[in-house]
Amino acid sequence: LMTAARTGRTEIVRLLLDRGADVHAKERTRGQTALMWAVAEKHRDVARLLGSLAGDSQSDWEIGLNAYESVRTLSPAERQLVPLLDRTSALLSPMNWIHWLCVERRTFDHPQQISQRVEGFLGRLRLLSTIDLD
Repeated sequence: LMTAARTGRTEIVRLLLDRGADVHAKERTRGQTALMWAVAEKHRDVARLLGSLAGDSQSDWEIGLNAYESVRTLSPAERQLVPLLDRTSALLSPMNWIHWLCVERRTFDHPQQISQRVEGFLGRLRLLSTIDLD
């Protein structure tokens, strides 16, 4: 994932994520994530993709938003929509996985990683269910 992000290979990044790659993994030498590499190398599409998976990490959110805004500045109204769009993604992402696993009966090489990813989605949904939206 690090190499694909560093070299701007968006489709490879998507494939690896679909196969359960850990978006929060850090390299050993500098502790950088794939998102940090994508931003550093100015691979905006990869940075936006990885930034959209930031979950509840405020620092990853800021890295992802900064990468996006290096291409196009968000208006204050658009900035306000970001949390809503994140919550929508938190609901739709696990629905995609349920569809792939239960309806399409897809199989994956690393079921343990897929299980961890689905558990992560469920954790986010539990957390988001406790947030007051007012």
